[in-house]
Amino acid sequence: MKKPHARAGIPAFTDPTFSGNLIVVTGGAGRYSQALRGRSMVTEFYAGRGGTRYDTEAKKLYRFTKDSAEVWHAWPEIRAWRKTLKCPAWAPFRPKVWLPPGVIKRPESDLIPVSEQLGVLLREIQESRAPEHEGELFPGFLRPWGPGLRDWQAEIPEDVRGAICRFRSRHWHVLSLIARCGDAALDLTTSNPALAFALASNWVFHKPAVKKPMRAARGLLAPGKKQRDIQGWLGFPPTGAARKALRKVVPSAIDITRILYLRDGLHNPQAARLLAHVPHINEGVIRLVTDPGLLPSVSASFLEEIASEPGWDSDADTLYTLRDTIRMYELAYPGRPPFRPRSTEHLSEVHDDLVDDMGWTDALEAMVGFPPPPLAGSDDIVPLQNRDELIREGHEQHNCVASYAWSVAVEQSTYIYRVTAPERCTLSLVRTWGGWTVGELKAKRNADPTLATHAAVHRWLIARQGHGAPDSSVQLAFEFD
Repeated sequence: MKKPHARAGIPAFTDPTFSGNLIVVTGGAGRYSQALRGRSMVTEFYAGRGGTRYDTEAKKLYRFTKDSAEVWHAWPEIRAWRKTLKCPAWAPFRPKVWLPPGVIKRPESDLIPVSEQLGVLLREIQESRAPEHEGELFPGFLRPWGPGLRDWQAEIPEDVRGAICRFRSRHWHVLSLIARCGDAALDLTTSNPALAFALASNWVFHKPAVKKPMRAARGLLAPGKKQRDIQGWLGFPPTGAARKALRKVVPSAIDITRILYLRDGLHNPQAARLLAHVPHINEGVIRLVTDPGLLPSVSASFLEEIASEPGWDSDADTLYTLRDTIRMYELAYPGRPPFRPRSTEHLSEVHDDLVDDMGWTDALEAMVGFPPPPLAGSDDIVPLQNRDELIREGHEQHNCVASYAWSVAVEQSTYIYRVTAPERCTLSLVRTWGGWTVGELKAKRNADPTLATHAAVHRWLIARQGHGAPDSSVQLAFEFD
């Protein structure tokens, strides 16, 4: 028998979960085959596109890509292994998977046992030709996340998926917690999602990390244990007030970074008092109470309004307006108590008054020595090299760009440019680890510029330093509203 050309560098491997005498071939667009050799399942990789397939008899999902193979156990034995070209030995891993809510319908064609499909496909592989009805034999295999994954998801009880699908990330982690720890973990996920999320990734929160995180979680969810015990072990204050605050966190605002910030905030008496009075804790609330530069300016009424705005999880304009207003207020009224807006409407009024007045710019008189621009300008993109030009830009564009004089002159972390074409805009560049990148590009009154303007600025940035944004993950955002 003449085999298809094998992919170089991909060794045969043994399925770490295989048992029994069934010969299984998982293949489709490419030539990925498994066969029983002795007491082990050996798989050979051949060139092809890969895909997924759920084995209803073994309760396993097999996923192949161009350089890896994965095996996922189905509910309730949630485990997964992966083998790649770079790491040829099987290793456990946590897949990135999303769990949908509701009933998952599974067509009968998807439930044909793999053993019943073996005969025809194996003969065709031996003849070194692709199956004529490949899509029918292995429905979904050509689609990497088709019915195969759907069948794997359908094994998970609907109430479990319903509790997990509210999170934006780490579904596998929470699923493993519920699978390993039972009803107590499901109850915690339902009643206190933020605490359950942290417990499911407890190695991030408990230092030093334990070697068996799920065993530790089971112990904390044992009868007689309270949520306060979990809080204390994860580094949160072991108090009833902290428990109530964690229960207020909306699932859409839960991720590792925000919960770590929230943990720090709950140890701050001022932040903890503010959190006790809000009905919900969304992304905006977490950012306000955990930012040392903003917290002194946050009033209870202002925070309560932010907590009631569902758009805060995707629109943080108010935060940037507050930051700019604080900067202008401190320059206009040095020595006064921090500005504390009563509401978002009050914040907008004070912000606009400071922009229109510009009397506070007298405080910038000493800042006459701006450093040279980090990138040379052009006919259409002109650096603003002194405080007078910065103030004039703020007047013309009706923004508070003049308040960035300190960042330009002293911190030297920002530089401002006037854009005149394709349209009039204000551009901020911010320093990052790999050079300078666009902080913000805004037209008059903080309007969004056209794509043509974005493209022109990007071309200029590449021409001046050889690349655009060094790393989009470290870009800083500045609003000029």
